[in-house]
Amino acid sequence: MKKLLSPLPAGGFPFTVEDLLNLQDEVYRSIYALYGTVGASFVVSGCTTSNGGNPFGGNVVVTPGYVWLNNELRYFPGYSGAFPFHIVPDLDVLETRTYANGAVQNSYRTSPAKASRTAGGGPSILFNPGTSQRLVPLINASEAATRKAADDVLTDGLAGEIEARVQAIQELSNTLTTLQIQLNTLTNTVNTKVTRVRAATPWTNLVLEPKWFPFPVGSAFNPPQWKQNEDGFIHLRGLAITNGNPYDSLIASLPLGYGTRTFVNIGGYRLNNDPYQSVRVSAAAQGETSGIFYEINPTPVIGSGQSLSVFLDGISFYNDLP
Repeated sequence: MKKLLSPLPAGGFPFTVEDLLNLQDEVYRSIYALYGTVGASFVVSGCTTSNGGNPFGGNVVVTPGYVWLNNELRYFPGYSGAFPFHIVPDLDVLETRTYANGAVQNSYRTSPAKASRTAGGGPSILFNPGTSQRLVPLINASEAATRKAADDVLTDGLAGEIEARVQAIQELSNTLTTLQIQLNTLTNTVNTKVTRVRAATPWTNLVLEPKWFPFPVGSAFNPPQWKQNEDGFIHLRGLAITNGNPYDSLIASLPLGYGTRTFVNIGGYRLNNDPYQSVRVSAAAQGETSGIFYEINPTPVIGSGQSLSVFLDGISFYNDLP
C-alpha cells in the first residue's frame, strides 16, 4: 500500500490531483481485497426487509444500503413494491466540474444500484422477500478474522494519511489565498491603467475665438490644430494671429472632455521684439473644457496694420479630464 510519510517533512507538501487519486485508489484496492473474493453479488450493509408478516404475498419494503455488484461497492436507495425482485447495477452517473480554464468537464462517476423485477442476465441480488446473499453469512470465521485485521490496518493507515492530506490541503489553501490577494492587486492595477486608455483622434482644426485667425491659407504654416494619442496626450500645432483690440488672450477652447485641470505654461516665440510671450493651457476658468491662452506681458495695444502671432507647434500635455 502506498502511504504518505508521517509526519511529513517541513517545507510545504506539493499537493496534486495524483495525491487525491492515490487516496481513492488505495481505499478501493483495500475494499476489493476484502470483498472481491467473497462472492459476485451480496448486501454489504442495510437493505433490511419487512412485508407486514406475510411471506406469501403483498408488498415488501427494503431500506437503503450498500451492495457489492459487478466488482463495485454501490449505493441502493431502497425499494417498496411487489416481490420477488432483484437488486441490479444501475447506469453510471457522471458529474461535471468547472475547471480553472473555464471548461466544464466530467470529473466524478457514481455507480448506483436499483430494483428490478428481473435479474437482467447480469449480477443481481434476489429478494423473495428477504435475501440470503449477505456479506456475513458468506464469510467463514477465518475470513472474518482476516477482514477485521485488514480493516484495522486500513483504518490506522488511512487515519494518518488523511491527517497528512488535510495538513497539505490547508497549506495549499493558504498559498491560494495569498495568490488570490496578489491577483486582486494586479487586476486592480491593470483595470486602473485600462481606464486611462484614450481614443486617438486625427488632427482637427481648433475653433478660434473671434479675434484670432489661422495664418493665411496656402502659407508654409499649419492652421491651429489639435489631436490626441492613445496614451492620452494632446498635441497642438499651427500658427494663429490676432490684430484686434482690446487684446483677448483666449485663442480657442478644446472640446468637452479634452484638456487638463492643471496650468501648462510653455514659453512662446518672440516676434518683432515683442515682450515675453507664453502659451498657457488650463481648465481652471473653463469648467470641463480647457482654454488655450496667449500670455504676453505687458498687455499689448495692437496698432493699425499690426498683428500678433503665436506658434502652437511642440505643445503637448496629458488629458486628465474625465
